[in-house]
Amino acid sequence: MKRFLKNSFVDISAKGDSHIIDIFSGASGEKRITVQGKSHLAYLIVAKSSQLDLHVDMQGQDSVCQIFAIFVSDTAHVNAKILTYITSSSVKAETYVVSLLGEYGKISVDADIDIKKGIRDVVAHLLEENIVFGKNISIKSLPALSVASHDVQASHGAKIEKINQDKLFYMQSKGLSSNEAQKLVIDGYVNMILSHFEQFPEKELAVVRSFVAFDAIKKLKY
Repeated sequence: MKRFLKNSFVDISAKGDSHIIDIFSGASGEKRITVQGKSHLAYLIVAKSSQLDLHVDMQGQDSVCQIFAIFVSDTAHVNAKILTYITSSSVKAETYVVSLLGEYGKISVDADIDIKKGIRDVVAHLLEENIVFGKNISIKSLPALSVASHDVQASHGAKIEKINQDKLFYMQSKGLSSNEAQKLVIDGYVNMILSHFEQFPEKELAVVRSFVAFDAIKKLKY
């Protein structure tokens, strides 16, 4: 299954090999995704100016769920919850969130992987990365693991990277303009994520790249 969606809150049941890209702009709502046994889901959520509540239920054994998120804020707020529930053994769950904040950006992310009691042979990793351009920003990053089982390999964490003037000057010394240097930083994160979605035509991947090139990039202040 391969889907490219915009502002869709229709629930999804993932079976077999599934790749889904969801784009949200000015949206608010809840979405549920169920991952069946012996399935592989790669899911990308991209959002601006939205309030989102994503619930992922891993209900079957021998399944893999990869959740990627790119949140972009220059002035409007992004508020997101990404909750993954693991209720079956022999599964792998990964959540990777990249937040891009321009001047006056505001992003709140509450991500959690919940592993129920008695579950075995589980690998679960959660990482939130916040990439900051400018000074007047607000970040709330709350990665969490709720583990009630012992046979688990799990990790979680959060990072904040400020792209300061020194870094941009160094890149400009290599012949790039200020805007090109900023775009190169963003493209590095975006292209790494999109490498998991090469099944999609280039015109759809180009929509994602254009969407995350936030409007404030030309007026960032340091």
